[in-house]
Amino acid sequence: MRAIEAKNDFPVYLVMLVVFGLTPPLIVFSLTRLVRSKPATATHMALPMLRHALLNSFVPKFWFMKPRQMLESVGFAVAVTAAPTEPQKLWYGLGVSVVCTIPTLVSQQYNENLEQNTDRIARVCTIITMTIGAFKEQLPDGAAGATLAVVNLGVAAWFAYCL
Repeated sequence: MRAIEAKNDFPVYLVMLVVFGLTPPLIVFSLTRLVRSKPATATHMALPMLRHALLNSFVPKFWFMKPRQMLESVGFAVAVTAAPTEPQKLWYGLGVSVVCTIPTLVSQQYNENLEQNTDRIARVCTIITMTIGAFKEQLPDGAAGATLAVVNLGVAAWFAYCL
């Protein structure tokens, strides 16, 4: 009986996820626009801190990246929640990840190459991991685990190199 109620309540949960999920990115977007429009020498002590947190990592023409990154998370959560079956959840999440990764791979939105390369590597490794998960049933025994171990070792080596 409870499963039927949960199934009927699903649209309500999805709407709540969208509404409450969009609230933080919209707040951050508003703050980013506010901080961007104020001079760097603004007298309120919160403005320089917000400028540093929201804008300093990105090239000026990509001032909107922090809220965009938050929207990616919301889109991923909604896509995975909306998928009716477990394999579809993986494929929907993979689709959102690929779509969100493409702009990162073709643009230079960060001020520093280290941040840009780290973001790219993290995104590509996430896609590789999700793809291996999607094809896990078709891979020979142990191949998925071995491939994931190699990918994770590569990421660890990159982070060690960066330090």
